[in-house]
Amino acid sequence: MTEFAEVNALDPTAGRSLHDLVAGNVGEDSQQAIEYCGFFLHGYAYGQEADEEWAEGDIYVQADGHVGVVEWLSSEDYDDVLELVDDLNALLLEWENHIEHGSIDDLVDFAGPKQTTDPEKAEGSDHYVHVSERGVGADA
Repeated sequence: MTEFAEVNALDPTAGRSLHDLVAGNVGEDSQQAIEYCGFFLHGYAYGQEADEEWAEGDIYVQADGHVGVVEWLSSEDYDDVLELVDDLNALLLEWENHIEHGSIDDLVDFAGPKQTTDPEKAEGSDHYVHVSERGVGADA
């Protein structure tokens, strides 16, 4: 059984934390996400291929198991990490509401298609996207 090190996303002494995102310090390795309650937060780093809506210090939130972007946040909008946590908790409640009480269409609209390693399940589906067992974008 593989053991995974758990990093407290609120711990400012951790390698990467929500404090880094609020400070706009996404670092050189912006592909390393910060996990918070089932969301993965990715920072936009200078030098990434830019989209008109992206700016340095922006954060995008992705729901675990989905390929879409739930929300774009800007580090400039937060004076402290608790404000970010408040917004993330609101997104978490919305996500849980879609899972428990909504339709699959509502969930996909909110978080993007769900990832599956079953190519047949994904074929022709708006609800699922096929990924290798190593994840999205991994070479087969």
